[in-house]
Amino acid sequence: MKTFNITETEQGNDIGDFQADDEKGALEAMAKDAGYDSYAEMREEGACNGTLRVTEIEGERFTLTVLNQEEGRISVLIPEEAAPLVVNEEGAEERDHGNADWPTDEEIRVAAEKAFGRKIKALGPFQEGDNLLEAVYDVEFEAA
Repeated sequence: MKTFNITETEQGNDIGDFQADDEKGALEAMAKDAGYDSYAEMREEGACNGTLRVTEIEGERFTLTVLNQEEGRISVLIPEEAAPLVVNEEGAEERDHGNADWPTDEEIRVAAEKAFGRKIKALGPFQEGDNLLEAVYDVEFEAA
């Protein structure tokens, strides 16, 4: 079971945190918490007209893959769930990749040092990966 935060985006109202297996389950939990049988019923009755953002609070932050051991090149991939699920006014669900929860440079540096087994002096600026959930970094190692 994961924890999700639901926010109404237009006014910025924090609706609350809900336990569920996924984002859709969090929407169902929110509706039941508000006294409805389902999220569908809540929308049908007009109790939920704005855009909602569903964001996982806990979970796997990212996967780091070494692309080139000698030159120090890594790929950082975040899970799809790191991009908040947005439910627009029409009820359509989509991922907001532009507001994905990316790990900090420090988190990436620590994971990269573990993967390479060496100290890292700096991470280069990220480059776009194969999709919006991947970033590629060049790594500068400390002198041995």
